[in-house]
Amino acid sequence: MIMSSAPNREQNFREILTGERLRHGTVMQGISSHMRGEAIGGGLSLNQKLKRTVLGVKTVVVDQILWAIARSNNMATWKKNMEKMKEMNLEAWAYLDGLAPNTWCRAFFEELPKCDLLLNNSCEVFNKWILDARELPILSMLRKIKAQLMTIWYTNRKQCEDDWSQLPLCPKIKKKLDKNIEWAKSCHECPTGKGVFKVMSRENEYVVDILKNKCSCRRWQLTGIPCSHSIACLRFERIKPEDKVAACYSIEAYRLAYGHVIMPCRDPAEWQKTNGPPVEPPKYEKKAGRKKKKRIVHPSEKDEGTRFSKHGVIMHCSVCNSTEHNRRKCTVLHPSDRVPALEKLPVRRNLLQAPTAQDSQWTEMTITQIPGEDSSHTCSVLSTLFQEVEASQVTPDAPPGPLPECSFIASRRDELPVPRAQPVHNF
Repeated sequence: MIMSSAPNREQNFREILTGERLRHGTVMQGISSHMRGEAIGGGLSLNQKLKRTVLGVKTVVVDQILWAIARSNNMATWKKNMEKMKEMNLEAWAYLDGLAPNTWCRAFFEELPKCDLLLNNSCEVFNKWILDARELPILSMLRKIKAQLMTIWYTNRKQCEDDWSQLPLCPKIKKKLDKNIEWAKSCHECPTGKGVFKVMSRENEYVVDILKNKCSCRRWQLTGIPCSHSIACLRFERIKPEDKVAACYSIEAYRLAYGHVIMPCRDPAEWQKTNGPPVEPPKYEKKAGRKKKKRIVHPSEKDEGTRFSKHGVIMHCSVCNSTEHNRRKCTVLHPSDRVPALEKLPVRRNLLQAPTAQDSQWTEMTITQIPGEDSSHTCSVLSTLFQEVEASQVTPDAPPGPLPECSFIASRRDELPVPRAQPVHNF
């Protein structure tokens, strides 16, 4: 299966790569970017381009329906999602209807490759893996890539022999199977005979044939891993789900894939010389400016981000689900007729300092905001307390008096020895 990043390159790939069992696919990211490119084309500024929509529809809404169409595993789901797109925007539906559905929609994928990928992530991973080697000349690049392949071949073969020898399936495939086993708890099977079952999952019904390894949802046929509906039927027949996984996911297939040894080459000085003319490297011309290594990012893509942009998303309040405000200004959490909070009194640094006129003013303002209290009675109590504090406090300007002398020291003052006179030396 060959994946291209844009629909307009499909014809070029078909002309170059031809074969009876060769299938060409279109990457979903390329379709989405192509739709954005049609919508924001023209002499617009960057801000104007970002504010435009995809064929008259918000970008996020289009992406959601677009991916729902691409992930449709059967014809019924595909038709349902296409009708949603048609009701929302006729131009977007016409654009998708003009594309070959067997290149980007799972409902039209063949069942032989056991692959339901919609992106070329495997190619992107390999492209980043050889990132350092791509900067080298041709011969050095090939030698470095070969050395990397030799290392990864040996590492995977060693890991398979030492760590995975007792496992029936590869660890990642086993993890996906365990997830389907967990989802199978919500499925209810009804046997009809000859390995055919009727499975009810939520509001949908599916037909499973465990003898032919088929399910009407087509996930089992596309991936080679039993889906949750088929696992419920396999449990009814006391069959292990691991036995129904495609053979390409077994440890034996993994061992055979990395079982070959890539032989190293001798030193270039020992290579046999040929009678032909020597191959010279092309002339290198250094271009002005810094060499570009990153791809050109689309204006709608978020630079160095791992999440989708919230551009065009209508925000809602998390409390009342309103679009007029957010949680901070929600009238449910913050009603307008609520009693306002009491204002705090100013903090005095010296607790013995008498209250000033400003303090009394703040106290009166605070008291008037307390509902259901007698303000005159409270003011009289506070004024009495302030008078007591004024009477008991010490004036800070008066000097402190001497401490009383101890009777023991006063009775024995005469017994103290007379200090000796210090001699005076004249130099």
